[in-house]
Amino acid sequence: MNLSYNSSPDSDPGTGGDNDTLIQTLLEQTYALQKKLQQEDDEETAWMLEHTDIPVLKDLIKELTIIMLHVLDAIGQL
Repeated sequence: MNLSYNSSPDSDPGTGGDNDTLIQTLLEQTYALQKKLQQEDDEETAWMLEHTDIPVLKDLIKELTIIMLHVLDAIGQL
């Protein structure tokens, strides 16, 4: 994934550098957060797969996102 940002040549030269730096920092932090959240989801999925012996449930866990599984859990509790 390319996170670089190039400002247009028409941008204001007086603020372009500061804006470019801010945008680049925001992109990098967003990517880092996305990567961390994906890693946490992967760990939660792996934990669930390790703690069930039901083949149908394992297939479901592999197909659904963590958010989907949490929604199903909430529906079940209601």
